[in-house]
Amino acid sequence: MLKIYQHKFELEAPISKVAEFHRDARALRILTPPPVIVQFHLVQQLKEGSVADFTLWFGPIPVRWVAVHHDIDPLTGFTDSMMKGPFEAWVHQHQFAALDANRTCIIDTVQAL
Repeated sequence: MLKIYQHKFELEAPISKVAEFHRDARALRILTPPPVIVQFHLVQQLKEGSVADFTLWFGPIPVRWVAVHHDIDPLTGFTDSMMKGPFEAWVHQHQFAALDANRTCIIDTVQAL
């Protein structure tokens, strides 16, 4: 059964800085809440078809994840789809929208099976 999760929030930062931060797949390490640890195996520069290969460590339990990036707009966001991981399917859309010169709305939408 398809599950959809959406989280919307605002940041005190210009959209250009928000987009720049998210263009580096290693930002996942900063965005992942403790106690989960992220171990990267391969992280390619964000572009159509780029890959992020990593392991999420939930204590002693490793979960390998490989995602491919697509639908990339340098300023307004991108999508990553799981190629290998714990779900039947996982699509994560990252959207950025400028609210004014120094505030950005981020909308994360995950569709998972």
